[in-house]
Amino acid sequence: MNVSTEYFNIAIDVMNQIEATQSETIEKVSQMFADCIANDGLVYVYGSGHSRMGVEEMFPRYGSFAGFYPIVELSTSNYHSVVGPNGLSQAMFLENVEGFAKQIIRNFIVKPQDIFLLFSTSGNGNVVIDMGIEAKALGVPVVAITGVKNSGKAPSKHSSKQKLFDVADVVIDTCVPVGDSAIKIEGLKYTVDPI
Repeated sequence: MNVSTEYFNIAIDVMNQIEATQSETIEKVSQMFADCIANDGLVYVYGSGHSRMGVEEMFPRYGSFAGFYPIVELSTSNYHSVVGPNGLSQAMFLENVEGFAKQIIRNFIVKPQDIFLLFSTSGNGNVVIDMGIEAKALGVPVVAITGVKNSGKAPSKHSSKQKLFDVADVVIDTCVPVGDSAIKIEGLKYTVDPI
């Protein structure tokens, strides 16, 4: 079997796992979001690093719904430079600075009818964990989309020892494999092809 076929098969298997295990939760969360927006609330959406892609899929784009509000913090997710100004090392450092989320949230007026939707495959970044903690301190529910198995394998970096799935009220599991990559290629130390 060639690598592309193997990747397609693994990706289809993950989608089937999501359908089999997460459909009920996805329906529940969809209703939470609909009720929030119908009550003049906003669904604040945040993810740092590559998890920002989930935010970009929510808004703004064709087919998206009004009521989702992206929190795009460029300092934790701007990968246009690997080195130099705004380079990768700064973003990777900042996404683990405890207390940074509190400063980000200060730029928004969060209401009791709002919800936070947080994306993190690892579920271990300090800023995304703090974002959930801060949202709950403001009295709003937190929904996490995370890789539960993947997150369970790595120790928490946060001083509270929590991970995103510990902080969230509702968790949608992305069912990604540990390491969020699918294919082992002979001669390479690490697996490749993120899901």
